[in-house]
Amino acid sequence: MPSRPRDADDHPAASSPIAVGAVSDDPSWGPPEVRELIEFGTARLTRDPGAAEDALRRAVASGGAVLADDQIARLRSMIVTAVSGQPGHDTELVAAALAAAASWEHLSVADCAHHTLLAARIHRRAGRHREAAELYGRALRHRELPYPPPEAAILHEQFGQSLQALHRYRDAAREFAIGARLVANDPGCRELHADLLSSVAAAENSARPAAVLRRALRASVRQLRRPGTSRLP
Repeated sequence: MPSRPRDADDHPAASSPIAVGAVSDDPSWGPPEVRELIEFGTARLTRDPGAAEDALRRAVASGGAVLADDQIARLRSMIVTAVSGQPGHDTELVAAALAAAASWEHLSVADCAHHTLLAARIHRRAGRHREAAELYGRALRHRELPYPPPEAAILHEQFGQSLQALHRYRDAAREFAIGARLVANDPGCRELHADLLSSVAAAENSARPAAVLRRALRASVRQLRRPGTSRLP
């Protein structure tokens, strides 16, 4: 049966969660007061995300000088999870996701891309297509994405839609085509594949009038610049 897979936005959870009780007796996680904050935040991540966020942010602030880069990155990922559990906090979620992406940048391409794409999708949903397109482009240039091909295809589709909104039709057609290739041979994604091919055609059609107009304007400018050509009617 034709179908579309779920959006990768359905699971913005931390990439490397810390198990409850995993740090209380591990001195590598800093002094006892930092470990207590981490344990508190971890234990309340799902049932009280606001309190978890506060504790985890305090742990990052207190442990920044003693924790390893990968530990800070994992804590920032958990802050993303905590903020995502609080409806109506999209601005804070974008900031948390980009902070986590920066922490993972030199540690894990997949984790960095995951958080960057989360921020991109939030911007896109809010109609901030310029910001969304910049972030989609930054993340999707990597090949080590933490998503199966159908979800990656949807990300390229979303990128293309933001590019369309910016009237970058040829770039949009390219992203739709990339997405279509990712699911071309997947019988479970026939609807998605058809949608992407339709979007390619629509974007290419939109690009043609713009290209014709640009050529006409260039020709007019060249005509006006010819010696002896009057600029007055």
